[in-house]
Amino acid sequence: MKALSLLTNKAVYVETFGCAYNAGDTRKFVEVLKSAGCTIVEDPINADAVFLNTCNVTERTERKILRRIIELKGKPIFLSGCLVKTSEERLREISNPTIIDPDEIREEYKKISTVSESSVAIIQIASGCTGLCSYCSTKLARGDLKSIQIHEILNEVRLSVLKGAVEIQLTAQDVSSWGLDIQSDLSTLLKEISLVPGDFLVRTGMMNPLTLKKRIDDIKTIFSYDKIARFLHMPVQSGSDTILAKMNRGYTIKEVYEVLATFRDAYPDITFITDMIVGFPGENEDDFKKSLDFISNAHPNKVNITRYSQRKGTKAENLRDTLERTKKERSREMFRIATLVAHRMNHEMINKVVPFIVTEQVKRGSAVGRTPSYQMIVLPEEFPSGYRGYARITGEKVYYFTANHN
Repeated sequence: MKALSLLTNKAVYVETFGCAYNAGDTRKFVEVLKSAGCTIVEDPINADAVFLNTCNVTERTERKILRRIIELKGKPIFLSGCLVKTSEERLREISNPTIIDPDEIREEYKKISTVSESSVAIIQIASGCTGLCSYCSTKLARGDLKSIQIHEILNEVRLSVLKGAVEIQLTAQDVSSWGLDIQSDLSTLLKEISLVPGDFLVRTGMMNPLTLKKRIDDIKTIFSYDKIARFLHMPVQSGSDTILAKMNRGYTIKEVYEVLATFRDAYPDITFITDMIVGFPGENEDDFKKSLDFISNAHPNKVNITRYSQRKGTKAENLRDTLERTKKERSREMFRIATLVAHRMNHEMINKVVPFIVTEQVKRGSAVGRTPSYQMIVLPEEFPSGYRGYARITGEKVYYFTANHN
């Protein structure tokens, strides 16, 4: 990697935008930097160089990154991530950065394969996907599915556990598609990970309904393993079949309900998180209402809401966009409904006693734990990472619970 010759023995400031997969790239690059004698600093003022890992998922995020590059122009800037894949020319117009292809990071990392001490490990299992969604710029950046070989994944899991990881986050653009290109499958991978020695909890990442529905019998078995959290992150994106077709998602809302029912029948306490896009081109009031109906009927524990953003090079780029004020209104209304649903579901947990494992020490005098279904609890006393116990739920804050050690 040519960039390393410019970064040897430097103080480097690191900043990451976007998803967990990007965070995984950053963690790997930090290890590469350390192997080159670099130190990581918390303030760009103290840095000899700046590394920004970029994201291109929305125009809003892109603008934020461009502003940040301008703010840091006094330092040598190194850029990686999805935005360098899709907008390199624009990036060079506002700066004179050194571009690092995300694929280079993984190849350079293979030479060292070290991990930093952390209670939460981010393990990348694949890049790219098998989908052809009409709005997605990540596909333009990451390309087709490239599953990481199982021995590489297992090695990183083992090293992470030895370095103190008690939570393993598996990440990809579509976790459920892992193995399709290398004649394997996710249930095989998860079975092997669960056999790694150590006491830890595995959180599977985002699974596209399109691939999930085709492999549901195998994937359903995953959540029966003791080390695998009963957690389903399934991005639905719309409750309208008309909009789903325009998005080229490849499934109907009826099929989503069927997938969800399959998991809930087997694991009634499973945590379900979804992603929804509001204001996709052509979305009318009836389409939007169907999305709200889906949230009200499917009872997701959390909804990640995104206002549609036109992305250069996508099939939906030239479709007539929805008015921004309409997107904002729909986003606020969807958030209101999703919050009401979460409150109702959370209320049923009050006073229940649940098992937990402590995964993080975020604030002094408290500890963050995860239940077997990956619900977050905050305890008002300190426990070491990896501590297991039982807690009584005392309150809820929409996306996490307060609890006392029982």
